[in-house]
Amino acid sequence: MREHRVPLVEDHAMFALDWGTDRLPPPIAAHAPDHPIAVVGSYSKRFWAGLRVGFVRAPGPVAARLVRVKATHDLGSSAVSQAMA
Repeated sequence: MREHRVPLVEDHAMFALDWGTDRLPPPIAAHAPDHPIAVVGSYSKRFWAGLRVGFVRAPGPVAARLVRVKATHDLGSSAVSQAMA
């Protein structure tokens, strides 16, 4: 990944659910702190299934590119959903 400058995407959509264990494994980002890792997650699974609100946490350059891509491919998200996120 580092050689080809490809960011890693770590999916945390199910991370906050109770899996019956006291300790969850550390996120992948903990093992590669100097690598561009984007973490995506969802509040839908934990709070309200129909809400469809999620998030992306990424380093500045990766986040800036995602914002540009979203702006060109998204026809408009709900203002309420965007404010909640």
